[in-house]
Amino acid sequence: MSAEDNVLVMRITQRLRTINANTLQVLAEEMAILACPARFNGRPLIRQGRNSEGQTNKGWPDAYVLTSPGVVDGIEATRDGQSWSKHLDEDLKKAKSPDNFNLSGYFFVASYPDHEPSAAEIKEWSEKFVNAGVPAENIQLMIGKHLAMELARPKYAQICQSLLGLASSPIY
Repeated sequence: MSAEDNVLVMRITQRLRTINANTLQVLAEEMAILACPARFNGRPLIRQGRNSEGQTNKGWPDAYVLTSPGVVDGIEATRDGQSWSKHLDEDLKKAKSPDNFNLSGYFFVASYPDHEPSAAEIKEWSEKFVNAGVPAENIQLMIGKHLAMELARPKYAQICQSLLGLASSPIY
């Protein structure tokens, strides 16, 4: 990673520390569309994690596209850095429950930027979702520093500008 990239990741990290829950939810939705266009682009995105006043709602998943009757590709976001794994555990229980949608995909964003789960932790959580029936190639878990590093990629420049207030620059 270049020095310029490091600066950008540090700036993104600073903004992620102060992002509100509504903005994080929008960020997760917009990231999912860009990161996984075959899964999310061109399909109606049901946004139930927030209301028209920008307040977060209870509902699972926060946003989704319907992939077949009763099956969705879900998007979830959390600001709580100390319990992102608790959030994943709750989502896993919901994914396994016959009272909820089945998942054909799972896109998860945790904004707490000072945490960097190990590759083993990410793999373990991914495997739990695979065991719940989600195809491995449709599981994205971006947590803490991994999220900041992903957002530093050029395809997310508009998201960083509009949602994090970071002006685009040819340096990055």
